[in-house]
Amino acid sequence: MTINKIIKWTRRGAISAFCDYRWKSRECNPKWIGSPSGGAYVDLSLLCKDSIIYSFGIATEISFDRAIIKEIGCKVYGFDPDPRSEAWLSRPDIWVPPEFLFSRIALDSKSGKRPFFITDIERMTGGFSPGRDSDKIDADCLTLADVMKRFSHEWVDYIKIDVESAEYPIIESWLNRYDQLPVGQLWIEFHPNGRDLTESTSKFLVKSLSSIGMVPGYRNYFRQPNNYLLINKHVANNRPHSTAHKVRRG
Repeated sequence: MTINKIIKWTRRGAISAFCDYRWKSRECNPKWIGSPSGGAYVDLSLLCKDSIIYSFGIATEISFDRAIIKEIGCKVYGFDPDPRSEAWLSRPDIWVPPEFLFSRIALDSKSGKRPFFITDIERMTGGFSPGRDSDKIDADCLTLADVMKRFSHEWVDYIKIDVESAEYPIIESWLNRYDQLPVGQLWIEFHPNGRDLTESTSKFLVKSLSSIGMVPGYRNYFRQPNNYLLINKHVANNRPHSTAHKVRRG
């Protein structure tokens, strides 16, 4: 192991040991669902077979979606604007659970058409920022409110977001739009660039989300330094499922 790696993992360990408690709630019971690289933390006790789950940013990684369907038996709505994701999901050698419902849509801070850049051919990833030798397509973008309207959902029990830095303006738009976010749990993977978007930017937005009802539930900095699980404070304080379902509509 090189000196740089030793410094990296030592720093992660120290931050996790001394700072993660600030981002954890006693009411949250997190469990890792999915592969090491494509999974997420979930409080399964707040979900049931009737739960609605949104998974934004699929690419070619649906280990979380498969696993949560196996655990809960609920529907998962998957979203990605990249046509290669849709083609990958249609391959006969790829098993896609019938409960997984895919739409070629990008989550954004505004609805409408927007250029989307395919920046990594091998990993089938992309984003709204152009990269070296990237190909451009026109993506159908919807706000969270418009996605929910399209599928006639008044509430989403769990949202997983991995959208390559688009999460920053998306969250800012939520803070301007909502008094209470209609979401039970929110897993966000931040992508700081080290310049205008930093770890401090991410932490500030996580703290700000408490103003619309989403409070920190769990963070494991050692494992996922830029990822956070947030819990709707009204749902977290009302268990079991039946009580949570009553409260969330109010």
